[in-house]
Amino acid sequence: PGTAGFCSAHDHVLIADGIGTLRAPDIRIDGLEEAVDEVAGFGQAGGGTLVDAMPVDCGRDPAGLVEVSRRTGVNVVASTGFHKPEYYEERHWSKVLDDEALVDLLVAEVADGMDRHSYGGPVVHRLEARAGLVKVATDGDGMTPLAKSRMAVAAEVHRRTGVPVLTHTEHGALALEQVEALTGGGVPLDAVLVSHVDRNADRGFHAEMGAVGCYLIYDGPSRSKYHTPEDVAELMAVAASAGGGERILLGMDLALRSYRTSYGGAPGLAWLPGEFVPLLTRCGFDTGDVRRFGWTNPAAALSLRVPA
Repeated sequence: PGTAGFCSAHDHVLIADGIGTLRAPDIRIDGLEEAVDEVAGFGQAGGGTLVDAMPVDCGRDPAGLVEVSRRTGVNVVASTGFHKPEYYEERHWSKVLDDEALVDLLVAEVADGMDRHSYGGPVVHRLEARAGLVKVATDGDGMTPLAKSRMAVAAEVHRRTGVPVLTHTEHGALALEQVEALTGGGVPLDAVLVSHVDRNADRGFHAEMGAVGCYLIYDGPSRSKYHTPEDVAELMAVAASAGGGERILLGMDLALRSYRTSYGGAPGLAWLPGEFVPLLTRCGFDTGDVRRFGWTNPAAALSLRVPA
């Protein structure tokens, strides 16, 4: 934790070919040199750690993540686990194998090393680098049987390895249900990191989630199609006032080429430490608050727990 520095708790360093890139080519951010340039800019702006939220077999590039971290000096925390169902074919192995087999595969990525091919098969080639998070997601279909299975798998991976659980929500929907499913499976509240909460502008939602005790990732402050950065700061203040100040995390979720300066887009990964952090102080947060959100809270959130 002492080496984390300023952290973006939900972002994307590389996204290789997969169903997602076939549907939306702007998602493909597979250039190694571009990724190095982008992450180096984040580091130069004061960034120390990036969480890469791409899980297995939907565009994750483990070897590329290692190379980017090595060349930039920025820590990259990789994810195992699964994205929402639309990122996988109907008969993908993740939808066919039983939960025990899935748990074993994901635990191996934490304990032994990530598969270079992200379980794209059929040969597994483990890297020395290991995953530091397990990801789970829900979509617009709600808490389906598949979603419940994924929650149970993620909970068991946490129990066996101690890695925190990173969740994907659809605009904050089902956030509380995700937390309930994971804690019901034995995951402590302080090992649950809920993403995309700032896509929901309801202040009551942020007050409720701020009181829950899980980590809340405000990862879209630069997404002008949803809100302004000042709007996000206001929602963070609501959560903090409800008791969530020790659980707020920051991110950008820049999963499109058009958001990356290395591809000629904007605002780029450097915007979070370089622009949003100063804005938070202008919006009324004191230096202690900002230090918690960007440094202290993520160092705690990303720490390994003692396995159950």
